[in-house]
Amino acid sequence: MTEKSSAEFSEDHRRHIGTTLSILDENLCSFERLTRGHAARGVLYEETNDLSPAVRRSIRKEISNLRDLLREMQGDLGLQPTRQTASHLIWIGCSMLWEHLVEIESRYLKAYGPVPAGLASPHDEKTRKVIERLQRISRLARSGRAGSPEDPVDE
Repeated sequence: MTEKSSAEFSEDHRRHIGTTLSILDENLCSFERLTRGHAARGVLYEETNDLSPAVRRSIRKEISNLRDLLREMQGDLGLQPTRQTASHLIWIGCSMLWEHLVEIESRYLKAYGPVPAGLASPHDEKTRKVIERLQRISRLARSGRAGSPEDPVDE
């Protein structure tokens, strides 16, 4: 892109392009982790990495080529990288999950049919505990960064 053509984009255009390309690069980071053999394992979520070594290398090469294009576009448009702190990522993740968790309370489950008698109360109590733990994670993440005086002590 020439100096003149990049200057013709408005600030709103550049902001939208920058946000979209930042989301792309964030996903490339996730893809790259998978090609390096990382797989998450939780209680109800598990990733299995079925990529062959040859495919992993090919994907990493394509990611590298794509990042070269991103660098070129960054330079053309004068885009700045988006920086996310761990505390913000955890807080935003907790905020997004809260709504989904509230919707598994029995009063909302009625939309999927009658909730069996006797199950609502124990289920709702466990759901409330899950929400409380998630809120605690959110508060911990917001309480400060490593080394700050508000750093909670590991329990």
